[in-house]
Amino acid sequence: MSAVLGSARIQTASDADVPAMLALEQRAYPNPWTEDVFRSCFRNGYSGLVLKRDGQLIAYGWLSAAVGEAHVLNIT
Repeated sequence: MSAVLGSARIQTASDADVPAMLALEQRAYPNPWTEDVFRSCFRNGYSGLVLKRDGQLIAYGWLSAAVGEAHVLNIT
C-alpha cells in the first residue's frame, strides 16, 4: 500500500522502518514501546503504516484487525 500526500508518502511499514519508529517513539512518550514490541507487531500480523517525507519517517501507526473489529495500537 502506498499513497502520496504532497511531498509525503504513506506506505506499509517494513522491518527497515523499526529503527526510525523506535527513535520517534522514544522522543514522543515517557514509556515508549521497545524494539521487541515493534518486531512482535510484524510477527503477529498487525497492520503498520508509516508516513515519510523526503525519505524520512515522520509518523507511524499500528492497527490490529480481526472478526469485524479493529483496535488502534499506536499512532505517533
